[in-house]
Amino acid sequence: MTTKLYIFGDAPLFSVRNPGFDRWDLERDLENLILGAGEVIWDGDEHNGPNWNLDLLLYDDAAVDIWIRKLVLFFKQWGVTDRSISFTIVREAAESSRENRRIEVAAE
Repeated sequence: MTTKLYIFGDAPLFSVRNPGFDRWDLERDLENLILGAGEVIWDGDEHNGPNWNLDLLLYDDAAVDIWIRKLVLFFKQWGVTDRSISFTIVREAAESSRENRRIEVAAE
């Protein structure tokens, strides 16, 4: 079963490595992080936010909770300045709505 992660931030994107970096640089670095376990996607649906958001597809048997912890650390190291990051988790072919959830994680 695949899982989509819709990730939202409330601050502008910024990288401590290079203030000129933008969303495309973040997507490239994120692709390198999840290599083999998933991919950055854009499905153009209602899952978007007022500031930045990214969509990920995690492949079968993905450990979503572990990936969320890895992603929060990744965003912090990358230089995202948000106080919290929100994740909407949608499991494809979920048998119950409890498999789909939204969580907010402190990024500080």
